[in-house]
Amino acid sequence: MCQNEDDFVITCLHDHCRHLTTWDHIRLWDENEKAGVAVLPDEYDTLSDLLYDSDLYPIVDEEEFHFDKFDYGVPIPIDRLTTAKKVEQAFKALPADAGKDRIAALYAGVESGGGKGPASEKLKELVKGLGRFDGNELRALKKAGSEMLKAQRKEWGTRQREAEMEEVIEAMGNEDLGYPSMDPADPLGDTSAEMMATMGRRFAPIDLDGKFKIVRKPDLGSFHSELMSTVVIYGKYDFLDLHLDRQIKIGDEMVNPAQLFLETAKRKSGMGLIPPPLECPENYFNLYQGRKLQSKPGSWRTLRRFILKVICKGDRKKYRWLILWMAHMVQRPGEKPGTAIICRGEGGTGKGSFGQLLAKLAAPHFKQLEKQVHVVGQFAGEHLSKCILAVVNEAVFGKDPKVASELKALVDSTTIQAEVKGMSVVTLPSFLRLYIDSNAKVPLLIEGNGSERRYFVLETSTDHQRDDAYFTELHAAINGGKMAAVLDYLECYDPASAGFTWNDVRDAPATVERDAMAEYSMSAPMRRLADVLADGAVTLMVDGQLETFETFEVGKCDKGDEGCLRVPQTAFKDYICSVGDKRNAEDSDVIAMFERLHPRVVVTDKRGRVGSLKARSWWQFPADVIGAGCVKAA
Repeated sequence: MCQNEDDFVITCLHDHCRHLTTWDHIRLWDENEKAGVAVLPDEYDTLSDLLYDSDLYPIVDEEEFHFDKFDYGVPIPIDRLTTAKKVEQAFKALPADAGKDRIAALYAGVESGGGKGPASEKLKELVKGLGRFDGNELRALKKAGSEMLKAQRKEWGTRQREAEMEEVIEAMGNEDLGYPSMDPADPLGDTSAEMMATMGRRFAPIDLDGKFKIVRKPDLGSFHSELMSTVVIYGKYDFLDLHLDRQIKIGDEMVNPAQLFLETAKRKSGMGLIPPPLECPENYFNLYQGRKLQSKPGSWRTLRRFILKVICKGDRKKYRWLILWMAHMVQRPGEKPGTAIICRGEGGTGKGSFGQLLAKLAAPHFKQLEKQVHVVGQFAGEHLSKCILAVVNEAVFGKDPKVASELKALVDSTTIQAEVKGMSVVTLPSFLRLYIDSNAKVPLLIEGNGSERRYFVLETSTDHQRDDAYFTELHAAINGGKMAAVLDYLECYDPASAGFTWNDVRDAPATVERDAMAEYSMSAPMRRLADVLADGAVTLMVDGQLETFETFEVGKCDKGDEGCLRVPQTAFKDYICSVGDKRNAEDSDVIAMFERLHPRVVVTDKRGRVGSLKARSWWQFPADVIGAGCVKAA
């Protein structure tokens, strides 16, 4: 709105308002006011108040007055002018006092239309005909038009990119929009929104112990093998390289979708396996992605009989506790039981088949392992930290005490050290359970010091050994729909129905198989010590002479010593340790062996008369261990 000496004019800079007169604007204002649409500023009650406000009318010299002198906050429109006729029409629509910016906008329109000869020549002719511009000014107007077009295109590109970026960010939270496959080698989608939705489904950027990493999420529905990895971790540049063959268009640019994902995806502050009933923190990436198998009511008679008759050898007490352990894994994967299953037996009896059954209940959060280094090796924690079950086939850990100690920690520790290659060691929560099958008599060392409570030891029946027809039917049940019925039963299982509580899963019951395994676990010196204690007598070489030492009989010993066995220390140690490995310190420590056999039982150590000998150091083994011989059940 501008004023000369005697009058004023109202002009709008919108394209569609160019033909409107002052009175047209007043009429539109009146119509809007009558319709209840407020168009006047708050400080004006009527249109007359507005029109008579002198502050709205800047007084300028008529010759100096041009629209390009004022910034109304409205960009001058640029119409695409492709022909001389369109140029002529646009020129006629200009206000009589149109400024340089309006003329420059016409040059921008001709350039936008391709800058063809007729259109360009027509505009040159019309502007020159105004008689207001010399040759230099005409060139300046044309240059200004180019700059105006360039600025508009840049602004348009910025707005388009911002709009597409908003769409992309919103799409990343809409997994249904993405490409259905979780395979990183498969397509991402056709549009930028689909591509980013797919990236959001497949990956999550995280802070892993202070280092930026990208986690690939597992695909629960389309594993080709139960042995595939549940989670893969990428470094930034490996992640970018993985997607170099794909490009996404944002505005006028082609961008690596992985780069766009890294710039916009919400970060996670950490990760860990957090199964139910635990709740995952909001900004954490939960490695637990659910269970692949879906439950369905039905009969599972074939599998039930296999567990009872073959795995538990028909022992219902063992069967009930094993079902408790399995139901605990299904219902409470986020609670560590602190116990493991060891299944011994001859080849072809079903040990591995039971491992397959358990794996179905835990998939995809399980690992099938065979080598010792994959269970207790330096880098084992990296893959075990993602599992609620590890199935160890044909295990032979042997009698190595160090390995036995590492296995015990693996069974009952609630944390695990994960050493990812190229990264520092991180401590993660552990909910791992172990199922170990083996043909060996001693798959691992049972020390007999109370730690055996961790292991539920079974031995398979040979009734169906290498029975092809039986195992064909069994595997059809494991790999078919029967496992859905097993899962349904375990999901509904109530421990009270079998006389248990969930806490009973933490203490594996003693079995004959575990006691036998404990005896086989003994070193030669320990076995000799156990035999002496079982016999209650031993013949030793003392000072070049053989002498037999027996338990004290009633009436032939001090009060309280009845049934005890007293032996000279040096001679007894030589006898026990002579069958051991002199390089192994454990084979030379009689008291340590005894403590492993009988935890918390005290051996008397004194000097005095022993047998026919005087002034000798002796050990006295108490009466309650004489005749026991082997490891006591926990």
